[in-house]
Amino acid sequence: DNGACEVSFDSIRDGDGSHTQYSSCDVDDYISTIENLKSRPLFAALKCLLPTSTEDNVQKWLVENKFDQNVQEKLRSYNGQDLLALSKADCKDLLGVQHGIRLFNKLECLRSG
Repeated sequence: DNGACEVSFDSIRDGDGSHTQYSSCDVDDYISTIENLKSRPLFAALKCLLPTSTEDNVQKWLVENKFDQNVQEKLRSYNGQDLLALSKADCKDLLGVQHGIRLFNKLECLRSG
């Protein structure tokens, strides 16, 4: 016994609808598999801001998109639906011109996505 831990998978549906079949693999292979999946559309979608995103998800999205602590604090009580409903004027009123326009542009990319 080399101390390797075993992990089993049935199959994982990729973002394009195809299936990747996995049997069991040791932890190193598992980590490599996860790293590979991070580049797939399904994993990327999990990092998106959605209307169903919770307040915690919004905070994580703000951190992921490098919004500073002040912006995070001002938007602490916003969920995904609240944030996605903001107009350009709302964003500027809440965060000032610089951060407001940046947030609005990020939201517009998600809306048109």
